[in-house]
Amino acid sequence: MSGENEGGWRGLLRDPDVVVPASVLLGLLLWGPEGDPWLLDFDAFGWPAHRAWMARFAWGALFVVAVPIAALKLWARPAGRRRSLAAWGLGLGRWRRGLPWGLGLAIAGALVMVFFTSKDPTMQAEYPLYGHEPLPTGELVAYEASYLLFFLCGEAGWRGLLLFGLRDALLGDRDDASARLRAGAQAVLWTTFIQLVWHLDKPTAELALAPVWGLLVGAASLRLGSVWYMLLFHWVSNVALDLAILARVG
Repeated sequence: MSGENEGGWRGLLRDPDVVVPASVLLGLLLWGPEGDPWLLDFDAFGWPAHRAWMARFAWGALFVVAVPIAALKLWARPAGRRRSLAAWGLGLGRWRRGLPWGLGLAIAGALVMVFFTSKDPTMQAEYPLYGHEPLPTGELVAYEASYLLFFLCGEAGWRGLLLFGLRDALLGDRDDASARLRAGAQAVLWTTFIQLVWHLDKPTAELALAPVWGLLVGAASLRLGSVWYMLLFHWVSNVALDLAILARVG
């Protein structure tokens, strides 16, 4: 009996539905609230503020995305299609529909950020994350490019690995349309709750939009079978917000 229990625990610890979400949640903890690690103070290195934030983005991508993928590939024992990253939302999915949707929403989101959101004083105080210090063009481009890693954490991490994994775990052996819809809705709700908690110290406007964003983007990612198109939307919108705020306060 003890051998069976030991084997059961061993199997549980190699189960991708345990290994992957545990890795993502641990990664979020190590990344820290709002992407500011509590284990390592990057400001203590004496780097300029924008470079310290670039290091935070890379730190988050390492622990929220790279480590869980490594755990899935090197430790967990997924069966069948779940061996593929596409099953966890990291493939191209329905790209013929996703690419135009991602590009269209990115343009629309950028316009909203430039003409509306960037005028909000609380958003101006929050973004860009490094402050309003003028940067040479090359440094600004490097910062905004590395900003993509920040959104990789949110979209590929909890909206991909966590959301798709939770949906399939809740689905189990069932594969009818009703069961998939129910499991998907539950997974979106849980991951949106995590996103809301992570945004608690953000400006009121952003906090109010966080659950709406989580529900809509989570549902869209499941529908498209991939996180990359909503990631494009998220990144482009926030880059536009940064640039619009810098232009307004500069």
